[in-house]
Amino acid sequence: MFDRIKQAIGWRNSEPMGLLPATVFNEALRSAFAHELLPLGFEHVKPLKWVRSTKPAIRDVVELYSLKSASVAPRWGFSLDFVPHVAAGRVRWHRTVKSSMLDFVWDPLDFVGLEGWTQSRFVVPDEFPRLTQLFATKVCRTALIDLAKARQVSDLPSLYQEWAARPAVRFKMQNYHQATLGEAFVRQRLGLPGALACLEEGAARFDFDDDTRRQLIALLDAGSQQP
Repeated sequence: MFDRIKQAIGWRNSEPMGLLPATVFNEALRSAFAHELLPLGFEHVKPLKWVRSTKPAIRDVVELYSLKSASVAPRWGFSLDFVPHVAAGRVRWHRTVKSSMLDFVWDPLDFVGLEGWTQSRFVVPDEFPRLTQLFATKVCRTALIDLAKARQVSDLPSLYQEWAARPAVRFKMQNYHQATLGEAFVRQRLGLPGALACLEEGAARFDFDDDTRRQLIALLDAGSQQP
């Protein structure tokens, strides 16, 4: 196992490895991803999150999240202005760049696994800038291919169907409550059948209380109450 980790991060046996400070690690990642994403219209909105708002009602999101092993992993997808979310027992909206969240997500760890899709703080310091840029380039190239699959809302139903059918090694689409809301509100927006059934199934699976469920159904019936 350790040999695979050493190979993945490019360790040379003659070089000492060390645990980089979190501030150094995060700044290097921010710089590497900014180099890839800012020229393409993405905005840097959080330490390790970038958002692009060039499609009607759809925002492209690329972000990194922390793992327990002093490393980060990437995910990317779409934040949808017409889809609500539930936080602290309240129904809320995420219609701005800063409040954006993933209503549809690609996470390589769900379908490919850890190998090649994480960046560790435990590295050879002199090698870290090179490894970070390689990691950012790999993630962003893959993310941009996927993000190009939806240019408008009508492209989303088939992507949700593909996600639901994809074999997983970790989490399935059904494990993401925001994906359930996303699919339901996309169906409603496009006048497709199954929106209410999708919402009801998700509300039951994630144990939304009755008041939250009623609020979500009211918004669904109202066509998401577009501003």
